[in-house]
Amino acid sequence: MKPCKMKKHLLNVHPEYKDKPLEYFLSLKDSFHKRGTLPQIIGQCSQQLDKGILASYKISKVIAQTGNAHNVGESPILPSVSIIMSEVMSLNPRDTVQAIPLSNSTVCRRIDEMAHDIEDQLVALLQSKKFSLQIDETTLQDNDALLMAYSIGITSAVTFLQFPNLKTIAEEVNDDDPVVYVNHLKQIQKDMEERFHDLVNLNISDWIVDPFGVSAVEVDTEIQESLIDLQSDTTARRQFDHYGKDFWVKNDLPNRLPALWEKVQIFFIAFPSTYLVECGFRKVAALTKSRNRMDVATRGDLRLSLSNLEPDIMKLAKNCQPQGSH
Repeated sequence: MKPCKMKKHLLNVHPEYKDKPLEYFLSLKDSFHKRGTLPQIIGQCSQQLDKGILASYKISKVIAQTGNAHNVGESPILPSVSIIMSEVMSLNPRDTVQAIPLSNSTVCRRIDEMAHDIEDQLVALLQSKKFSLQIDETTLQDNDALLMAYSIGITSAVTFLQFPNLKTIAEEVNDDDPVVYVNHLKQIQKDMEERFHDLVNLNISDWIVDPFGVSAVEVDTEIQESLIDLQSDTTARRQFDHYGKDFWVKNDLPNRLPALWEKVQIFFIAFPSTYLVECGFRKVAALTKSRNRMDVATRGDLRLSLSNLEPDIMKLAKNCQPQGSH
C-alpha cells in the first residue's frame, strides 16, 4: 500500500491513533510477532488434557481397587478436587476439573482397558516363565459359575525384612502376652500342618536348603558340575550367608546356573497357602453385594483389585482421545 493511501486509511478508519508516536506502533509490531501461534495454543491444551487423561486412569484404578461404584468420579471426587484447589491452593479449579474425564461410562471403560493391559502382561509372563496355577470356583447370585485362576512365579528378586518393628512392639508387650502368643502360634501350626500336609511331606533335597554344606558327590550327576561351580563362588557364599535361601534369585544365579535353577524354581513357585483364594472370594462377595447388577466375570474391577501387575497407563493414555467429564 502506498504511503499516501496508508495515511488516508489511518485518518479515516483509525482517527484515534493519528497522534500516536512511532514507538507506540513499534510496540504493537513486537507484540504481534510475540503472540502465541495456533500450534502452540493447541499444544498447550493437548498437554493439559494428556495430564487429565493420566489422572483419569489413575483415579479409575483407585476406584476399581477400592470396590467403589464407577459414578463416584463425578461425585464426590471431582467436587472434592475443586474444593481443595480453590480453598487450600487458591487456584481456579474449572479448567483442571474439566480436563479430567471421570464420568460413569469413562471410568468403566478405563477400568476395562487397564484390566486388558494387565491380562496381556500376564500372558506374556506366563509364556516366558515357569509358574504354578491355583484354580477355584465360586457361584454368583444369579447361579453363574465364576472360575478364578491364580498364578505364581518368579519375575524379579525380592528383599524381605523380618520383624522390622519388633523393638517398638517389645516395649508394649506385657509379661502374660507371650504365653497367649505362643499358644496361638501353636494352634496355627497345627492348623497349617493339617491343611498343608502335602507340602510338609514334600521331599526337598539338602543341597537346596544348604548348597554350601553338601558334598557334590551326594547329588545327581547332572547337577554336580554346576553345584561345584556354585560352591567355589565366594560371592554367592556371602550372599547365602546374608539372604539365606532367597539368595537363589540374587546376582543373576538363574541365568548363570540354569541346571540348578531348573530344580530349585519348582519349590519357589509353589503356592504356600489359600490366602489369594480367600481374598478373591471376599472381593467377589463385596462387589456382588453392593453392586448386584455388575458382571464381575467380564468387567475389569476384579482383576485390578487382585492383581499385583501394574497397568501401562502411559501407553493407554497415548491411545486415548481427550474427552471432558460430562
